[in-house]
Amino acid sequence: MAFNIFGKKTSGLNYLELTPYCIHGHESSGDGTVNILIPRFKSEFANKYLLPKKKSKYVKVNLDEIASCTWRLIDGRSKVTEIADKMAEQFGDNVQPVNDRVTQFLTQLYHNGFISFNELKKGGNNG
Repeated sequence: MAFNIFGKKTSGLNYLELTPYCIHGHESSGDGTVNILIPRFKSEFANKYLLPKKKSKYVKVNLDEIASCTWRLIDGRSKVTEIADKMAEQFGDNVQPVNDRVTQFLTQLYHNGFISFNELKKGGNNG
């Protein structure tokens, strides 16, 4: 199945067989959801000298329950199809059609720079 996640048609790759990995860290909220931690600045200089003392180094992106579960399943080893299967197991009809929902969410994460896929690294598969 060819897809258009990366801004151009990518043939030879099946989205469900891709292996996502997180680029940013996260923290758990008190309610069981996840906050993705996006650094405010890339340089240590900016973090040290431009950021007010009591201001967090991170912008927090709060995910809902289903998105948080999906995020936690992104481990750099599980394929999209395995993540979708686990989501269907846990949430049943609430996430159907699961493959569409998971791939749409992962596409949003990818376009926002929160995740990437092992198969897109230089050198090819799982490199």
